[in-house]
Amino acid sequence: MGKRSVRLFFLLAAILLVWVGQAVALPFNGSPLADANDSYWELEGKYTATILMENANYRDRNSFGLYYGSTTYELLTGAQGVNDSVVVDFTDQAGKLGSSSFGFYLKSPDGWFYSDSSLNRDNKTDHMLAYLGNEGEFFLAFEDLRNGGDFDYDDLVIAIRKYIPSTAPAPVPEPGTLLLLGSGLLGLAYRRKNRSA
Repeated sequence: MGKRSVRLFFLLAAILLVWVGQAVALPFNGSPLADANDSYWELEGKYTATILMENANYRDRNSFGLYYGSTTYELLTGAQGVNDSVVVDFTDQAGKLGSSSFGFYLKSPDGWFYSDSSLNRDNKTDHMLAYLGNEGEFFLAFEDLRNGGDFDYDDLVIAIRKYIPSTAPAPVPEPGTLLLLGSGLLGLAYRRKNRSA
């Protein structure tokens, strides 16, 4: 393989990696809600809770759910990953929790962290930021380490969206699949070039 071919391969690989890296952009901007405004929620009807990002060493052991007082209801576990979701009927959950008002929690090996930061045992650190999206959607970003860890709030990012029943969309190739396909095509082109030479 000549120097020119090697440079071309690495240039194409770098361009593809930059493009793949852009696929993790989050769908919200702006400032989070004030801590006093994201502690407890009242929602009615069905919503979908979807994992958008898990950038944590504890991702396989974290769990996410609802709470009211000492009653908890787990929605997503560490066994689930990015793009996994669950449909939640908040009207039904009010009966299970004993209240129409509830908070969100993240359970990690470092402890239980609540949307009401006054319940957090690590100096009442705020472990959840909430962002409003379009109508019928909001985003929850968690920090899963005691005392706020690195305060990056990307250890678990959840989208909560009003549930709309629909047919399954056509599968979209993942960036990793495109990288594999591109590498294979480059390899075939290189092999074909060497055979004709």
